[in-house]
This record gives sequence, C-alpha cells and structure tokens, in this order.
Amino acid sequence: MGLVGQKRAEEIIGNAIFVLSMGTNDFIQNYFLEPIRPKQFTLEHYQDYLVSCMINDIKQMHRIGATRLVTVGV
Repeated sequence: MGLVGQKRAEEIIGNAIFVLSMGTNDFIQNYFLEPIRPKQFTLEHYQDYLVSCMINDIKQMHRIGATRLVTVGV
C-alpha cells in the first residue's frame, strides 16, 4: 500500500488472481521424508491439518480483498 496508495492497492488485489499450491510436496517432503511428522500426526490427521491451513490461508486472502483463487497441487 505504501508504494501505490490504499485505493490502488485495493484495485490491484481485487483484480489479481491468487494461486495457492499445497499438497503433493507437503506429503513427500514434510510427511514421508521428515521423521518427526509421522510421530506428530497420523496420515489422516496430517491431511486434516493441511486442509485447515489451506482454509485459513483462503480466509486471510479473502479478508484482504482476494476474489479470484486458483488452487493447484491438491
């Protein structure tokens, strides 16, 4: 906002397409290759955790004015 001002920042965000990528790499890198994750979560609970993270991210993007969202890698 500091660079373009409040009104222009809102226009940019309102017209932007947000891309959210989550899923495949989170399982390969962070669950199957990271020895601590399977101790913290069952596979089903880890899936639920990732979904809750995605929901929170989408809500945050919506709060700042995002209206167009593409999700990939899910």
